[in-house]
Amino acid sequence: MASVIAWAARYLDSPDPVARASNRLVMILLANQPTYPLLVGWATGSWTASLALLMVSTPFFCAVPWVTRRAPGMGVLAFPAIGALNTAFCTMVLGRGSGVEVFLVPCAVLTVLACPSGSKWATGAMIAFLYATFAVGRLLPLGPVITLSLEQLEALVSLNAWSAASFTAMAAWTLLRAKSPVVIQ
Repeated sequence: MASVIAWAARYLDSPDPVARASNRLVMILLANQPTYPLLVGWATGSWTASLALLMVSTPFFCAVPWVTRRAPGMGVLAFPAIGALNTAFCTMVLGRGSGVEVFLVPCAVLTVLACPSGSKWATGAMIAFLYATFAVGRLLPLGPVITLSLEQLEALVSLNAWSAASFTAMAAWTLLRAKSPVVIQ
């Protein structure tokens, strides 16, 4: 077990404190990702094999620290980009009324706080991509793969809102601390 922990620590490490913080956030997301289909089933009472589709993005999130080590700027942008694509896919699986789009908020926070300050064009491009992801999810007739009642969708909206708000707060706190080691008293 100690060797697995040591390997994970090396995998997440980066000389850049913001990239290192972003990698920690990826690991927090990955630790919680297997529970999301279970929470969706619990919240909606709908237990279907299609819930496994909600984990399709896992290998892509696993690759973010690898990308970050090779190109820190690309790695910190890969995280919100994969998050946006995952959001679009989960919206297709669960439907527009599921509230999954709220996960674009932490993607925006990750973009704004993790992107290097000299890369305003990259930040702007990623924000535009996040908005386009939202618009496509709203405008194109996609999904749902899993049909849910209005009551089930309300429960899912609540679950997604709490989850996204929690991750947004954690991401903001983690990245702001990584960017600003000076404590104001």
